[in-house]
Amino acid sequence: MTATRFLQTPICAASLVFFRVGFGLLMLWSLLRFWARGWIQAYYIDPAFHFTYSGLAWIKPWTAYGLPQWTLYAHVLVLCVACLAIAGGFFYRTACAVFFLGFTYLELIDKTFYLNHYYAISVLALLLCFLPLDQSFSLRVPRLLPLPQWPLWVLRIQVGLIYFFAGLAKINGDWLWAAEPLRRWLPAFSNTPWVGALFLMPVLPWLMSWVGMLFDLTIPFWMSHPRWRRYAYVAVLGFHLLTAWLFPIGLFPWLMMFLALVFFAPNWPLVFLKGPQTRLGRPAIHFSEAVLLSPGRRWVLGLFLLWQCVMPLRHWMYPGNVLWTEEGFRFAWHVMLIEKTGWVEFTLKDPVSGRFWVLSPQDLTPFQQRMMSTQPDMILQYAHHLVAQRVQQYPHLEVYAESYAALNGRPSQLLIDPQVNLRDFDHNLWPKPFLIPLKPIQ
Repeated sequence: MTATRFLQTPICAASLVFFRVGFGLLMLWSLLRFWARGWIQAYYIDPAFHFTYSGLAWIKPWTAYGLPQWTLYAHVLVLCVACLAIAGGFFYRTACAVFFLGFTYLELIDKTFYLNHYYAISVLALLLCFLPLDQSFSLRVPRLLPLPQWPLWVLRIQVGLIYFFAGLAKINGDWLWAAEPLRRWLPAFSNTPWVGALFLMPVLPWLMSWVGMLFDLTIPFWMSHPRWRRYAYVAVLGFHLLTAWLFPIGLFPWLMMFLALVFFAPNWPLVFLKGPQTRLGRPAIHFSEAVLLSPGRRWVLGLFLLWQCVMPLRHWMYPGNVLWTEEGFRFAWHVMLIEKTGWVEFTLKDPVSGRFWVLSPQDLTPFQQRMMSTQPDMILQYAHHLVAQRVQQYPHLEVYAESYAALNGRPSQLLIDPQVNLRDFDHNLWPKPFLIPLKPIQ
């Protein structure tokens, strides 16, 4: 059997329907939670300055274009409606596209608020635009009809890549040999009733570090094997419930527990409910055009998955330790790898008049200040912002940063060369030669 014929084989669509409905409702809950906690105001309205991504400075809150604040709330409301449409399979492709564009827009406004699960949601939303999950048990097609199995395999590969690259990123000296940052995090739970003493055991950080790496690297393969799938999913639940309990990482553990269900048999929701099994009838040799794996879809999905394989590896193109430089750190499934604190102060010098100013960030929120102090690209971007505020009066203004950071138990050290005029460097994706190399861990 050729790969194309295998991927076109009809399967029970119950798992794919569950994924569509579950994704839509989970995203709806996430957006309502985002709204209820006041994060629309805190993330997009309160900050006077936003740290944009390289080449995407035009992506700003609607308020930056002179529109009233309620437009941001309306934006989130539209996304909520799109989530309901995705769940119900109503105007499905339009809803997926609206949700992908609208959610990704929010994600790209400010890199301060980057989270791995935000990126995962954008990736999955884009993927759903090309998967015909509305062609069974939806408002458009009310019956549970068979679907070809290629959409299920695409989802399995995508979820597997998230786990695999999260595990690959953990193969580094800090995580495996120094057990950092878990060695610093776990003692904080020593007062937990009944089990607090466990968190003071010297061996526990190393044990959890190695188990976490092996879990992420291998769980897609265990979940893919029918014999071990149930036991592997128990491990998935235990692993993510533990991380959700110990660490405030938001939606990510719950999202991954949901996504791992795609590895079960296509009819698992019916088996779980102990309802009647779906009868496929005679094999569907000719599916409608809406569900076929056409050549165009093969190219799009192939390039999409190739992109997902390349993006997490791009940090190898940069010199230095990615945990220190953070060049290629985002959009690469680097989850819970760093404990990093920092401090930064800027000096503006006018070589013509001889005047200089020593400045600390004043127009940033406390969270923005904390995140900027450890991330070189954000320090560079803010340095350019300070210059832009005075460049008309002092066209030859120079800007320097005295920046110290501490990573995973190391003593605080210089992050950026304080003798380098940051105005000489553009905010782009090229390596930053003004970074001070990371010293070995003690």
